[in-house]
Amino acid sequence: MAFKQMQEDTKTAEDLKVKAQALAQLLRDAQPYREFMDAHRSMQVDETFQSLSQQIEALQAQAEAQKDNQKELIRQMDALINQLESLPVVRHYYESEGVLCGFLAELDRIISREAGIPFSINARRTRCSCNS
Repeated sequence: MAFKQMQEDTKTAEDLKVKAQALAQLLRDAQPYREFMDAHRSMQVDETFQSLSQQIEALQAQAEAQKDNQKELIRQMDALINQLESLPVVRHYYESEGVLCGFLAELDRIISREAGIPFSINARRTRCSCNS
């Protein structure tokens, strides 16, 4: 009887894996996901974004090394961050991220309702260190 139960559990686990992979593909095909990934790629290759990001990182390293000059370096970083966040490519990224988050939240509500438990909260919760 134990062997038969193991076979059934394995079959169920494999079925769930196949269905989860199908859901993942549906997510990758969904417009909010595609638009977010396109916006992310566009932002990463944008020359102004790259330049500002590198300048911010350099100032961050300086601020860590030069404790006596941190206020001025932080002021410079804040100015660069404001420039970076005002770039059209970054604003588009934030907009598409918001749409994706709304889409995923709605999907979580549907899965939670159908499963009868809060899905995403329980998917992250664990008592062991395997999620660390």
